[in-house]
Parts: sequence; structure tokens; C-alpha cells
Amino acid sequence: MAETNHNLPQRLADLKLKTSVLEVKEVDRDAMTKKTVKLINAYDDNVMKLTSGPIKILDHGSLETMGDISETPVSFDSVMQDLSDRLLSAGDNNGHPMFLGFILCGDGTYPATLGGFLPAAFTTYSAAVQMENRLIKWVADLFGYPAGHAGNISSGGSLATLTALAVARDSRELKAADFHSEFTHYAVQKGLRAVGMREAILKKTPVDQSYRMTAAALERQIIEDTEAGLLPFLVVATVGSTLTGSVDPVDDIADVCERHQLWLHVDAAYGGFFALCDEAKQLFVGVERSDSIVVNPHKGLFVPSGVGVLVVKDGKKLQQCCSLEQTPSVFKGMQFFSAEHLSPCELSFELTRFFRGAQMWLPLKVFGVGVFRAALEEKLLLARYFYGKLKETGEFELPLEPELSVAVFRATAPPGVDINNFNQQLLNDLISDGKIFMTAATLYGQFYLRAMAETNHSLSQRLADLKLKTSVLEVKEVDRDAMTKKTVKLINTHDDSVTKLTFGPIKMLDHESLETMDDISESPAEFDSVMQDLNDRLVRAGVIPGHPMFFGFIPTGHGTYPAALGGFLPAAFTTFSVVHLESPAAVQMENRLIKWVADLFGYPAGHAGNISSGGSLATLTALAVARDSRELKAADFHRCVIYCSEFTHYAVQKGLRAVGMREATVKKTPVDQSYRMTAAALERQIKEDKEAGLLPFLVVATVGTTLTGSVDPVDDIADVCERHQLWLHVDAAYGGFFALCDEMKQLFVGVERSDSIVVNPHKGLFVPSGVGVLVVKDGKKLQQCCSFEETTDVYKGMQFFSAEHLSPCELSFELTRSFRGAQMWLPLKVFGVGVFRAALEEKLLLARYFYGKLKETGDFELPSEPELSVVVFRATAPPGVDINNFNQQLLNDLISDEKIFMTAATLYSQFYLRVCVLCFRTHIEHIDLCFSLIREKRGHLWGSFQSNA
Repeated sequence: MAETNHNLPQRLADLKLKTSVLEVKEVDRDAMTKKTVKLINAYDDNVMKLTSGPIKILDHGSLETMGDISETPVSFDSVMQDLSDRLLSAGDNNGHPMFLGFILCGDGTYPATLGGFLPAAFTTYSAAVQMENRLIKWVADLFGYPAGHAGNISSGGSLATLTALAVARDSRELKAADFHSEFTHYAVQKGLRAVGMREAILKKTPVDQSYRMTAAALERQIIEDTEAGLLPFLVVATVGSTLTGSVDPVDDIADVCERHQLWLHVDAAYGGFFALCDEAKQLFVGVERSDSIVVNPHKGLFVPSGVGVLVVKDGKKLQQCCSLEQTPSVFKGMQFFSAEHLSPCELSFELTRFFRGAQMWLPLKVFGVGVFRAALEEKLLLARYFYGKLKETGEFELPLEPELSVAVFRATAPPGVDINNFNQQLLNDLISDGKIFMTAATLYGQFYLRAMAETNHSLSQRLADLKLKTSVLEVKEVDRDAMTKKTVKLINTHDDSVTKLTFGPIKMLDHESLETMDDISESPAEFDSVMQDLNDRLVRAGVIPGHPMFFGFIPTGHGTYPAALGGFLPAAFTTFSVVHLESPAAVQMENRLIKWVADLFGYPAGHAGNISSGGSLATLTALAVARDSRELKAADFHRCVIYCSEFTHYAVQKGLRAVGMREATVKKTPVDQSYRMTAAALERQIKEDKEAGLLPFLVVATVGTTLTGSVDPVDDIADVCERHQLWLHVDAAYGGFFALCDEMKQLFVGVERSDSIVVNPHKGLFVPSGVGVLVVKDGKKLQQCCSFEETTDVYKGMQFFSAEHLSPCELSFELTRSFRGAQMWLPLKVFGVGVFRAALEEKLLLARYFYGKLKETGDFELPSEPELSVVVFRATAPPGVDINNFNQQLLNDLISDEKIFMTAATLYSQFYLRVCVLCFRTHIEHIDLCFSLIREKRGHLWGSFQSNA
């Protein structure tokens, strides 16, 4: 090693001092929070008073002057002012009362906003799973799903739909045809491309005069296609189409699906929560017979963007599709999984993820379900009211009555004037002054306007009553301040206890306590009691990755306070970075962050990327791009070969299953004594496979394996890939940001030659869980894989897309999504890059320091020196005692008193312990305490074995 342990303490002390700013003091937290809330309150006040409109275009010159990420910090005030000037004053405002375009989403109530803040501030899991399971059950019960279902809360309807399509695909183990109406959401098309079914035939089933799929026509298609030798397997019915708000006759469609044994998926992303309203119940008859359903709380429950719920009737099918075929090495030796309590990572293609359920749980508990029922009833009536007013004038064509809350119409045109051009100009004129925002609906080549909102004077009183009943959803400023203070007090108390080691990094909550957790109910609960319940069950239970004594897995999600505010702000403002025109500053900020990451790894101009919900979704997307770049067909998948080492992250296996390549061969390339893939062995494998008639197409190299922290020789591997024209993907999810450290640069040589790379800011940049960055060297390949083949009807007639400014929805399989970039932007601006460089250097040195202390004793086996911040070791055992059993017991003893948390590493059937140092709060005194606890427990265990001998 470059340094002895005698040299390290002073360097570590200097780095601790330099990085101390990352632990923001309580007085500074309070000041930051007050400024943030002041900005939120002022903004919302302007919205309610109509001081500002629902859309404001920011000139590109203003965007170009946005500051880049720099080495030095910027004051919090100037960062917030920049956000106010650019982010909050431009683009669409979905929460504005005059925003009537698309499907309104992300207009979160204040408790829902706090539901975005809390998980960003706390680094706990545990009861979060139970809370989300309660929410999924509540949704399943709403639609009449029986026991045995399972589901997940994803980053939105697109990822939920993608997962549903993969489950349907795997349930029949085929590649086949798919049926949907012309008005099915385009998320289905994107999802089919993602899951490897680009070749599948998408049949548009005829619709009736109200734009609803007709069951009779569907059955005729199925019979014809079956006779033609095709394989019908999936029907997508929609409850609330984006374009017209139409509701397909699900019960009739279910009859057809049952007769022909087809999977029935219901897209209720927009319309689902109208099932709460008694007068809409008849529209949902038959939904309980479907196989899967997707519903978006960020639409019908007014929570921030980025929350979608999938429920699958046969939960085992969801688990079989998404779970790992065998337990990954990092989980072996510990009881993390059980048949009784399934984990979200077994029911989703995501692994590390944000606790999204809090954004549903808080508002549903604080307001009660009844208020949301009334709010949705009001929206139904407003659409009818608007329809009636248009009809009264005789000046508008109305192709259908609203079934839900979408009204489609167009103005009659003067004689001799083209009606389409007239209404296109009318739409332009309406939007141009920024007072109102609505979108177009192109129906069979005819241009209409659409608004999301009976000549029925009787409606006025009902609407007034509902407005009064739902007024509680607009929380007053004084109540907001009180809620925020209680939330911040809870955060400060928790973090103070963590820093002072008042409690340890793990606390097990008994299942009986979890079972007594209140369910979602009709009536509201006091905010104080809801917060107390969260504190008792969520905050003080499970593992806490932000604890300085947390050394398990790869510590993730332990966000700095500005990063937590980066979760708060997008949840409070209805800004989502999906389409450039809708939120140009948010998209531009994320593009700046992606460029910063690309520059860090030496990627040239022409790259493109996205900020996803984590490394798993980023990896899934990279695999899909690699697949499509070779123009692989489903018939080729069984001949395809993917090369990775035994220590490649299991996200790759899950991703391959998701993108339809379950049949592909995954070859484990041999590693050297330091557990790094060997390029010579890789080349031998490729040559042998080519000779055998297989199709080698992808190599996954890892910069920082989860289990050992090893770094594959990327430059040597890139040579092999270039010779054989294979796609080289680099998984730098854990190790990537160590590239900031000068002494680590040599480990990253060759990364710039890779075709794609994934890196997780929720690891190396200490931001909250749920932020992963993908960069693809040839950006056009990412766009070709993820973008629409043609502009969807809801965007026609408006310039939302341009070649100059690509939108995230063109570079990702997600559509509606939260503005994740804020969680990177704020801390990088407020602290400057230099502090993160110092913090990561400290973690590298702490790992070497710990390795040195273990080595000095002579009591531990150390299979390899740490390359990054993972140390793998095991204690020597007494004579005659199995060394694996001894170390398994040692690990159990270390964890049992809850003072420390670490995980195991199984290397070629040999049991080791591993310590990963990555929490920003971990310093030399914590490593010393870790070392002392290990030696103490080892001594006690050694003595107990000898006394029993």
C-alpha cells in the first residue's frame, strides 16, 4: 500500500475537517428550510391568485447562462434564486387551476410534498415496505382484486406498464401479438419495445362513436389471427384514455379474454381513482376480472409526479418475472427474504429505490379518503359543466360527452375557412398569452381542442359544496409552516441521534407491531399522530444507511440536507422534467448534470443520457439500447451471449429478463486473484462462442463490484470488444464517482471507450435513494431505442419536440417522472465538487486504514487489498472449528446488539465478512469503533468455542 496506517490518521483528520460542511448544522438547516418554504408559499400564492399563468416560455439565451457544476461552492441563497428565476418561472405548471392540458399530474398537496421530503431526508427502509404493501392492498381492494395479488409502487405509469407487459409475456413464455385500441396510451408501445417485443403485431381494435374499444370487433380479430397462425396473448383495455377520457367496456372485453385465454391488462393510469366516486362505479365493472392494472396516484390522488401503482392478480407471476432465480452473494448468510413478507425488489425490476409510498400515505392519512372522493367528483362535474356551457352556445362541435374529466371540442369555422386550421390557430391564440394551457386532440385526422376539467344550472350548487368540502387540500400557509416545523424537528432529532450514536444502524421492528399499523380510512387523522406513527415505525426501525456505523451492502440514500431539499422542491412545485417545452430549465439542468458525468468519464460530444430512478432502470435501458443497436430479433435471443464476471451486479440479470432476453446465455468470465475479469479469458470465450454459431454481443465490465469492490481492467476489455465489435457497458454504479479522486484515475483508463455507463449519485454523491445516471456514447442509439416512432396524438399540433433540445421522454422508457436532477444539482452547487472529492478520498483511506488494522493483528484472513472502499475479511477460527460457521456466528453476534451493521461476502463457497465505507458521516473514530467491536466479538466467540470443546 502507498501509505502505512501510521501516516493515515492525520490525513483522515484533515479530510474529516474539510468535509464537515456536509453535515449541515441545525441552525443552517432551519434557515435553508425557511427559505425553501418561503419560495414554495410565494409561488403557490401567485398561482391561487392567478398572478401568474399556467405556462411561461423561458428564452433559450437565459437557459444557456445557467451556471455549470463547479469545484467551489455557491451560496444557498443564490442557488435558490437561480431556481426561482429559471425553474419556477418557466414551462408548464401542472398545479395551476388554469392548466387544462394533457392529464394533470404532479399537482401535489402539501402533505404529499412532505412525503417527498421525508424519505429524501431519512435513510430508512423497513416499515416502508409494510406501508407500501398496505397501499397496494388498498388499491387492489378498490378494484375488487382477490387475495393472492401482488404489486409495486414504481416511478410512474410507464415503468408499471413495462413491468405488467413483461409479466404477461413471461406468463405465456412467448413472443406474439398484442391488441389495443387506437386510443391506448403510448406507454404501451414504449413498454413493448423495452421488453423485447418490438416485432410483436400491435392491432388497433375498432372503437365505437365514443372512442371505446368494441368487444365484438376484438373477438373477430382474435379469431382471424388465430386462424392465420398468429399467437394472440394480450389485450390492453383503458379506463380513461389520455386523448378523449373514454372508458373501454372492460366487462365485455374480459368475456372475450376468458374465452380465448388472453392476458387482460387495464390501463387505469388516469381514470383509476374515479372508482372512488359512486356515480362512476358502473364504468369499472369487470376490472376485477383483469390480470393486471396500472393506476397513477400522481393523477387521481394529487401527489407529486413519479408515483405509479401496478397490481397483478396472480402475485406469483409478478414474483416469478421480477425476482432473482438465486440469492445474490451479498445477501447470503442473512435472512433478508421470506415467503411471508415479499420485498419490493422481488416484485419489480428496480432494486435500490425511493420510498414513494410516503407521498401517498401522508395525504391519505391526513385528509382521509373522503376528501379525495369529493375532489374527484368535483372534477367529473366540472367537465360536464364545461361541456354544457360549450353546447349551449351552438358554436362548438362536441364529438362525445365526457365520461370522466376530459372534454373534447372544436369551434365552428367561418364559411370557406378550413376548420382544422381555424382551431389550430385558436389553440395557439389561447396559449400565447400564458393565461391558460390546453392541448389538442387529433381524431382521425380532424383537429380538436381538449380540456381537463350539464347546461345544468343545478350543478352550480353541487360544485360550490364540493369546492368547500375539498378546500382542506389547499393547506393554509400557517398550517404549512406548522407541518414543516414538525417534519424538520423530526429529521433534526433523528440525525442528531445518528451522529451521536444514540442508537445503532439497525433496529428490528417486530411483525406484531407492523400488523397493528392503521389502514387507509375514510376520515382524516391528525398530522401529529401520523408523524408520530412514522417516527415509531418507519424512522426508528430497520437499517439506516445514513448511520456512520452502517457498513453493509453499498451504503446508499444517505442524503445531505441540500439533497433532501432537492427532493422537497420538485414535490412541492408541479415541475416535472419530461418534455423540454413543459419544463425547459429542469430539462436543461438535468442535461448539464448528464454532461458533467459524461465529461468526468471522458465521453465525447454526441452522447446522451437520462437520470433514472436508480441503477437498475438505468441498466435495463442500457441493455435495451445494446440489444437494439445490433438489431437483434426475438428469434436471435437464444443464441446471444452476454459476458460478465461472477461478481457483476445482479441488476444485469434482472435487466436482461426485463428486456426479453431471458433465453440469452450469460457467460461468467474468469477473474484473477483480485476478482477482476481477465481480458484474455474473455477473448477465448468470444472466439469459442463464435465458432459454435452463437452471437456474442455484450460485455459488462464493473468499476467497483458490490461484493469485493474490485475494478475490472476496462482498457484491456475495450480492446477485446473493439476487435470483436461487441457493445461494452460499464457498471460504475458504486465506484463511478471515485473518478473524482486523482489517485484513482488509473482505474478508470478505458472507460471513455465504453458504449454506455451507469453511475449512481445515491451512492458516491450522497443523495437520497432513487437517482441513477445512464450515459450512452452514441446518443442517437439511445434516442432510437426509447423515442416515439411517430408523434403521439396528444402532442400533435404543438411544438413540444425539437432536434435541438431532446426531451427526457425521448431518451428513457419513462414518461411522466419527477425532477430527480434537483437532488444532484442542489448539493453540487451548494457544496461544490471539491468537498465530494475530499469525502470520497476519505472513504478510500478509511478502507485502507481498516485493512491495515486487521492485517496488523494476524487474526484475520484478507483475500485482497481494497481497490476502492470495500474490505473483505474473515476471522481465523479455533482449531477444529469450521471457519465458515465461525464467521457466520461472528456476523450474527456483531449485528445482534444493533451497534453496527455489515453484510457477508461468499467467495467460492467460502464465508467472509465485508465492510463498505461510503456514508459521508463515517470517519476514523467510527472505523476504530468497528475494529474494536469485531475484535471483542471475535474474542468472546473464540472463548465460547474453546469452553465447549
